[in-house]
Amino acid sequence: MKRRMVLRLLSCCLAGILLVEAPIQVAAAPLDAAEISEDGNTDENEFFEEDFAEEDVEFVAEQESETGDTGSEAESEIKEPEEAENTEEPEGSGSEEEPEKPEGTGSEEEAEKPEGSGSEEEAEKPEGTGSEEEAEKPEGTGSEEEPEKPEGTGSEEEAEKPEGSGSEEEPEKPEGSGSEEELEKPEGTGSEEEPEKPEGTGSEEDSEEETLADVKSDSLILTGPQYGVLPEYSENFNADAVDGVIAGLAEILVDGDAKISEYAVSPDQLKDMLTWIVNHEEEYYTVLPYVGYTYVEKEDGQEVQTVSIARISQENQLSLSGVCREQDIKFSFIRAEGVEQYKLFQVSENEIKEFSVGEGQEILIDRMESVEPSAYQYILCGYQMVDDEWKLCAFSRCADVEYETISSVEPVTEPAKDAAAIRPGKPALEYTVSKNTATLKWKAVKHADGYILYQYVNGGYKQIDRIQDQGSELERVIYDLKFNESRQYAVSAFVNNNDAGQTYTEGERSNTVEVVIKFEKMQAKASVVNCKEINLSWTQIYGADGYEILRSGWSNPIRIESGSTLLYKDASVQPNNTYTYKIRPYQVRERDTAGRPVQYSYGDWSDSVSATPVFPAVASIAVKSVDYQTLEITWGSVNGAAGYQVYRSTSENGSYKKIATLSSGTSVNYQDSGRKPGVTCYYKVRPYCVVNGQTVEGPDSPVKSGKTKMGKVSGVKTESASYTSVLIRWDKVAGASGYKVYYSTSKDSGYKTLKTTSSTSYKHKKLTTGKTYYYKVRAYKTVNGKKVYGDYSKAVKAKVAPAVVVAEKSATTYNSVTLSWKKISGASGYAVYRAESKNGEWKKIKTIKSGSTKTYKDKGLIPGKTYYYKVRAYRTVSGKNVYGAYSEVVKAKPALKKPSLKKSTVNYDSVKLTWKKISGASGYKIYRSTSADGTYKRVKNITSASTLTYTDSGLTAGTTYYYKIRAYRTVDGKKGYSEYSKLLDVMPTLDKVKDFKAAPTGDDEKGSIELTWSKVTGATGYTIVRSTSKQGTYKEVRVIDSGDTLSCTDSKLTFGETYYYQISATRNNYKGPVSNSVNATAIAVSLSDSSLTMSVGDTEKLAVATMPKTKVTWSSSDQDVVTVDSKGKVTAVGGGTAKIYVKVNGVAITKSVSVTVKGTIKGAYKGIDVSSYQGTIDWKKVADDGIDFAMIRGIIGSSSSTTRDSMFKANYEGATANGIKVGVYRYSYATSRTKARTEAQAILETLHGRKLDYPIVMDMEDRSILEGTDSNSRRSEIILAFKKEIEDAGYTFALYANTTWLNNYLDMDMLKDVDIWVARWTELENGHGYNGKGNVTMWQYSSSGRVNGINGNVDLNVSFKKY
Repeated sequence: MKRRMVLRLLSCCLAGILLVEAPIQVAAAPLDAAEISEDGNTDENEFFEEDFAEEDVEFVAEQESETGDTGSEAESEIKEPEEAENTEEPEGSGSEEEPEKPEGTGSEEEAEKPEGSGSEEEAEKPEGTGSEEEAEKPEGTGSEEEPEKPEGTGSEEEAEKPEGSGSEEEPEKPEGSGSEEELEKPEGTGSEEEPEKPEGTGSEEDSEEETLADVKSDSLILTGPQYGVLPEYSENFNADAVDGVIAGLAEILVDGDAKISEYAVSPDQLKDMLTWIVNHEEEYYTVLPYVGYTYVEKEDGQEVQTVSIARISQENQLSLSGVCREQDIKFSFIRAEGVEQYKLFQVSENEIKEFSVGEGQEILIDRMESVEPSAYQYILCGYQMVDDEWKLCAFSRCADVEYETISSVEPVTEPAKDAAAIRPGKPALEYTVSKNTATLKWKAVKHADGYILYQYVNGGYKQIDRIQDQGSELERVIYDLKFNESRQYAVSAFVNNNDAGQTYTEGERSNTVEVVIKFEKMQAKASVVNCKEINLSWTQIYGADGYEILRSGWSNPIRIESGSTLLYKDASVQPNNTYTYKIRPYQVRERDTAGRPVQYSYGDWSDSVSATPVFPAVASIAVKSVDYQTLEITWGSVNGAAGYQVYRSTSENGSYKKIATLSSGTSVNYQDSGRKPGVTCYYKVRPYCVVNGQTVEGPDSPVKSGKTKMGKVSGVKTESASYTSVLIRWDKVAGASGYKVYYSTSKDSGYKTLKTTSSTSYKHKKLTTGKTYYYKVRAYKTVNGKKVYGDYSKAVKAKVAPAVVVAEKSATTYNSVTLSWKKISGASGYAVYRAESKNGEWKKIKTIKSGSTKTYKDKGLIPGKTYYYKVRAYRTVSGKNVYGAYSEVVKAKPALKKPSLKKSTVNYDSVKLTWKKISGASGYKIYRSTSADGTYKRVKNITSASTLTYTDSGLTAGTTYYYKIRAYRTVDGKKGYSEYSKLLDVMPTLDKVKDFKAAPTGDDEKGSIELTWSKVTGATGYTIVRSTSKQGTYKEVRVIDSGDTLSCTDSKLTFGETYYYQISATRNNYKGPVSNSVNATAIAVSLSDSSLTMSVGDTEKLAVATMPKTKVTWSSSDQDVVTVDSKGKVTAVGGGTAKIYVKVNGVAITKSVSVTVKGTIKGAYKGIDVSSYQGTIDWKKVADDGIDFAMIRGIIGSSSSTTRDSMFKANYEGATANGIKVGVYRYSYATSRTKARTEAQAILETLHGRKLDYPIVMDMEDRSILEGTDSNSRRSEIILAFKKEIEDAGYTFALYANTTWLNNYLDMDMLKDVDIWVARWTELENGHGYNGKGNVTMWQYSSSGRVNGINGNVDLNVSFKKY
């Protein structure tokens, strides 16, 4: 629902504005009323409408139609009240938003008003009118939002006022009054800046009303925070002036005109803050919420004001409000989502000032410098970091600031006091300062009702506060003073002339005090860090933004730009020079538009402090003997030292020689070797640093002396060597000539020399078992015939007891450990101890009471758990056991016996592993890796202890695999393991090719040899090599990429040449072992005919030619059809087909003549092929009709189908029950070897082990196979894949195809050994017509035969082979 609002655009100058040279202000405020004209009617010609989409509000602007004559400022005349129109208003009436009013009513924005009306922005006023900024006010005026008042009402907030009352900033006061910002006035002066005016005047610059047509574009200002209407065109407005305003704004805000450069904000910042959005479409008005900013500049010698406008939308509007109390303004705001930083801008006529905003939601600023509070407007802006730059994202409208000033006293009707004889005394003003705050203090004076506080400004005293206080001691706090800024204050007392205090008499002003906030006195300190650095430190000074440091020799100080930084390290000093420093604080007073400081306020320089960078001496050194000829000097490090120099002398005050320079400041020791034993040497050390390439030495350290001596013997150990002796051992001392061993029965006294020896051990014998002895050793060196001794070693003790047992683990089982040791001389027995962890508690588990027992078996242990053992011997003396030392700890883990792994069989992709059973094992785990030292992966977890084999499959032929095994035993859910077996390496390989044969083909055009072999399991191909001699070099002649291809022909050979061949099976990139060599001689055989058609009884003579000439023999494939003699004479015996073969030197040549004999097929078997198409068959009648065999369909459907022919079972059972032999066929759709295998497997599953007499036949005739394959060889490979599956299952295979397929679509060389079922429908005497390779064993000669027991036609067949 839209809400309609009326906006009136006033073009008059507000009374009082021009007193401070303010520009003409044009403002519009919304009214919640309908569109109204002067007579209360709506006039479509008088208003222009526009929808405002942001708040769904429709605005209408109205221009006052009757404005009177306009004139310039100098020419204007003041209208008298009686000249104004609408003068018949009832006294005191006034309402803020009344929709209809009687004559003389007052509205908030009316241009002409009757006598006594009051409004905030009246253009002309009658005598005595008063508004918020009026100069004088007549009796009975009304204020801005007055709902209804009786005659004589006054300002906005007064309920009732007597005659002559004033508004909030009343200009007229009775005698003795003083306004808030008076400079210096005689008693009884009036308003703030009003010199004196004749009765009834309005404003100094008040004139007749001025229209927008007379307003200059560069002096127009729009004020906020309200909705403003900027007209683009109207018949009552000067379009040129308005266009000038728009153009001026666009130039300022978009182009960054030079006008902006005079102020403390950059053009880019102003553009971001004050985004000017003007819609230049065809609307009559552009309506936008805005905030107005102004600034002043010189133009043609005059000061004019220019406008800047910023748009505010609901999305980016911030809320800001403020309260002014005395000199402070406290702003409150609500933080908005997405805003990361805030800034407060103070906008006046001639500058924009920026204030930082902290973390809270309040901002406190000082307004001491403002002439009056209303001189400023405040805007809060929000920023967001975008692409590493701060971007304006939100801002407020102009803040509404409440000013808490000294309220004027309401007029009273009582007569004024007689103050002629009463005058208050003169106060004595004092002050104190703390940080940036000053407290003005004075004591009460006689007769004072209050006090007026003044500040001396611009040559005069300006009243800044009026205090109604009669206390005995008074004070006023001045906050946020700037350092080094001088301010002068004075105070006077006053006495009220009446009880209401409307007028008063002021006493003599106090003494003037000058308040200057000074920085605290700085305390600085300079200290030496090292020879190249001095640290300057100081106390933190309140209010300092930073510090300046001046050093002797510097022309300019350096600046520390942080008030919290209290240390400066000067690293540009030279050793042994004295440097003097002083420091002072500063505060930034002003910054440029980029935020850089441009004006500072400084504190006093601190007292000078000095420091001289020199090296401190090495505090102390120490000298000790390392061995008989080496002394070690050590010292404390010196900060900043680059290194040290070591000096030596033979006397304390003698000449010192530099013996070493250490080039590291962290090297704090040096060993001086080659010293004579017993000779004293004296040492001192100097630190040094390097400055500008020069070495600067520090002072000498104290002198320390030392002399070499033999090293102290260390590592002394004792052990009981037997029950009556002790063995003492020690470490060798460098340079020692020998050692002296001492012993005692007391640790601290009574030592006697035991032995002088050059060895590092000695056995002390004939001791008492169980007694304790103590030993010391010291080294000596013989120098010039005298022994120079080192220090005594530490005393070590030994108790005489049996010798130390040397124990070891001798055997383990899965639940026991056997310990063994050597017999200890004199031992009465042994004690065995066990712990269950390395640092666990030791428990005695066995006392063996025989000195000759040397083993112990610990049983009932947990498999896989580690146990720790130690043993000691004991000797019984006087009924007590004297124990020897413990043996070394023996670690043992009860474990299963380690298995031994073997291989039993290996093929191309698997290996079978075997091992022997391990006693106590629960199972076994087998691990595998492809390298002996590689990562082993567990390949099998065998959970049965009786399983002793494992076959690892899926291996790669030619890759060596490494295996290991370990047994485990499970106890309480936990496994204990044996050790791993030894590694077993295995390489999966292909078998050597078997049945490799070579035979000449007899080709008469090119020499060729046919090679054949048996299939190698796992082979994916074969490689054939050839040589012309058995021991010669073999070269590769053929690579076959199919493991199912078992023959090939080597062509282009020389007739009569013998060739040798070898073959290897291959799998992927692996080549198997090479076969034995085979050989053959290339022979050409040429027959006179390739085929014959004969009738029974006919004869034909075949001729043969060979190269080289060789004896040949003849044979027939079927003697019942045709015979041949040794001369090549062929005789037709019976109907059918057969082949005549030629043998050369006893080798069968793949050279033949196909012979078809017309007539009755002698010895052929009659057959049929059937499926569900024939329906139910009476198989007894079929048998009675002479049928010998039947080919039954097994599967119907696509290659993936496993659907059995619906009559398969009935046909199979019926045929076999009646003595008819059975075969099965499958109509194929296979276009790949995979699909062929799938079809074959489906047939085998259908048979489910049933016995067959005739072959399983693959029926190859579907067109989709030709379309899905790309070559004859590919189709032959598909057939061979099917064949392999059938034959591997133990059945016989045959191929069904017509002569077109056999002659054109298959590679018959690959199928030359395959049984063929030929399809050719013709008369029997015509033969099947196929003379190619392969063995024709069956012929389907009719599709329309008739057989008893079968309804309808059935396919008829003959079989030439007895299956």
